[in-house]
Parts: sequence; structure tokens; C-alpha cells
Amino acid sequence: MRVALINTMDMKGGAARAAFRLHKGLRGAGIDSTYYVRDQTNPDPTIRRFVPDPAAEHRRLTEKAQRQAAYDAYAATRSPDIELFSQERVDGDENFFIQMPRADVINLHWVAGFVDYHTFFTSRITKPVVWTLHDMNPFTGGCHYDQGCNKFKTACTACPLLGTTDPNDLSHRVFSAKAEILRQWPRTMLHIVTPSRWLAEEARNSTLFGRLEATVIPNSLETDVFVPMDKAAARAKLKLPQDARVVLFVSNHIKLARKGFHDLVHALSLVPDARIGSVYPRLTA
Repeated sequence: MRVALINTMDMKGGAARAAFRLHKGLRGAGIDSTYYVRDQTNPDPTIRRFVPDPAAEHRRLTEKAQRQAAYDAYAATRSPDIELFSQERVDGDENFFIQMPRADVINLHWVAGFVDYHTFFTSRITKPVVWTLHDMNPFTGGCHYDQGCNKFKTACTACPLLGTTDPNDLSHRVFSAKAEILRQWPRTMLHIVTPSRWLAEEARNSTLFGRLEATVIPNSLETDVFVPMDKAAARAKLKLPQDARVVLFVSNHIKLARKGFHDLVHALSLVPDARIGSVYPRLTA
């Protein structure tokens, strides 16, 4: 079996690392897997980087500027906590399909800015697609986390994160485009996978993915790397006190409010003699 895993970046961010670990696991199981990405930093020969067509550069830059202008129209009103807003169109070209690995199954991961809905979900894709979600963007009108808005359950419009009451705002246009594209896509050709029960339930409750099957498959880990070891030896290697209670916090973007880092810092400030960032100060940056 041949599998093509598609992610925007090869190693940056949790989704990229999860996809790469899955890719390595598949190859270790004897499956012909290729990791297809827009941005590559890892020299692994089983990773294939998309190379844009130089002849299409002017068109790509024009389309990118148009999408940015559509988003910047809300610069004065959008929420400072909007984090990221990705539209369904990208500045790609025909090389995406020319260079895409041949596969029996296509596994999409975090593909914002890489996969164009309008050209991907067409008759040129003839193999089953499994979409592993890493946030909410695939079934929203643009946001990657809706912060409790819940409009994706009906139809995104008057987006509170864009700070608008316009019923035909950018979120509604993106949502409507996705809905029309996915409406025509055979449900048997797209299966949703999520790493958590919460995200699976959100997908099932969404207008865009509600008709599709969703399966919860937790992210994989390298069992030859992440293995139990003697606690005292581990603390000694990490230069941690042997008798201290240790809390580990990991996040790619600690400044995002929903990640909870500032809540953790506040909670620890209430703990007598708590030391924050004493071993790895960069975590408090």
C-alpha cells in the first residue's frame, strides 16, 4: 500500500511532528509512505517538498495579496485573540498535483496555506482521503479555534473574532465555499480522524463534517524514544531536584491565552516556594 501524508510544514508545530511520527511508523511497518510538505527543514529523503512553478509566481503573489486584503479589511475590528485565520484558497499552482506522491490513500493533516479546496476536492483526486484534524479550521469559516462561538454548527456569519455584524462577512464566504465544495464530494471518499474525543465531537456537530464518519486515533509516539526509566536517574540527567514536585508545561505558542500558560504561572504563584522556569527559563519567555 502507498500512503501520501500531506502537511504544510514538515517539523514545525505539533501537527507536523505528529504527522512525521505517523509517517515514520508507517514506514517502519513496511508501508510505502511519503510525507508531502510545503516547507521542509528535515533532510529525510522520504519527505517530498512542493516546488512552486516559477512561471506562476506573479499569479500566486496576486492571489495571496487579494486574500490578505480580504482579511485586513477587518484589521480595525478583529479580536486580538483571533490567533490565526485561514481561507479555503491558497497561492498554489498545478505543480501541487504534478509533484504529489502517488498513493492508494491520501492522509491530510494540517494543510492551511497548502491545500486549495477548490482544486483539491475535484475529480482529479480519485483515491480515498483521510483527514486527520489538529484544530477546528477545516470545518469553520476561517478560525482555527472558535473560542466558544459555535457558529460552525450552523453557518459561520457575522464572525465575533473578525469583529463584524455583517452576515456576508469573510467567514461566511469561506464557510459557504467550503460547504459547496464538500457537498459535491462523495462521503465515502472522505473520513475524519481526530486525536481527541472532544475534537471528534465538534467535527460531528459541524455543518461541514456532520455527514462524515469520524474516528478517534490518538497521536503516536516513538516507543524506542519515549520509554519509562528510573525516576531518580531521569531527574539527575535533567538536573531536577530529587525531592521536588515537578510540573511540565509544553506548548508551541505559550502567549496564546487558551494554551493556559499564564493561568499555570498564576496558580504556581500561589504555591509556597514554587520555582518557575528555574531549570529552563526560556519556557517563561
